[in-house]
Amino acid sequence: MPREVDGGFQTERDFHVVADATLDEVQALVDSLEDTVDDYEANLSQGVLNILMGEHGTWVLNKQTPNRQIWWSSPLSGPMRFEYDPSLKQWVATRGRKQLFTLLAEEVQKVAGVDIQARRTTKH
Repeated sequence: MPREVDGGFQTERDFHVVADATLDEVQALVDSLEDTVDDYEANLSQGVLNILMGEHGTWVLNKQTPNRQIWWSSPLSGPMRFEYDPSLKQWVATRGRKQLFTLLAEEVQKVAGVDIQARRTTKH
């Protein structure tokens, strides 16, 4: 039986599939802010998602392949690391256990007044 390692991923490829899908979903969710937030811009390139929300600052999410984590940097909550919890099918903070999409929704609600959680249709 194959052994699960680092967030339940048996291979590095498995990590990339889930992490890439997650970053794509985050970008799709926040792209709805284009008409709401002045100077909004999101750019996903080579596993790094930069989200500029004008005067509110810049959020950065990036894959950390060696650790099989997604790292988060936010002007509101600061730096965090997320590991995949296969039982929840969610990225969960290594400290405090907050889910990545929950934190994203809270911060977008705070700065833009938009409920992006309601738009979320898939789980990873």
